[in-house]
Amino acid sequence: VTIAAFDVFIETQEENALCELVDGDIVMMSNPTDRHEQIAANIQAPLKMSMDKRKCLTFAGGMRVQASDWNRGSSSDAVP
Repeated sequence: VTIAAFDVFIETQEENALCELVDGDIVMMSNPTDRHEQIAANIQAPLKMSMDKRKCLTFAGGMRVQASDWNRGSSSDAVP
């Protein structure tokens, strides 16, 4: 699946559907465990405090991230 096709796929999913594009494959994700959330919070809290001092925004999750703006192929075809 290309990144562009994945973007179209995401638009058709329910808001709470969790999935990601890994090497051109759409992978459904499960809800994070309590342990995962605790580890993430332990990392995110000091990071946020440090970034606030620098007037930078931090996000704890729920945002889509794309490693490259290359959208004509699969994520493994991305050219830096």
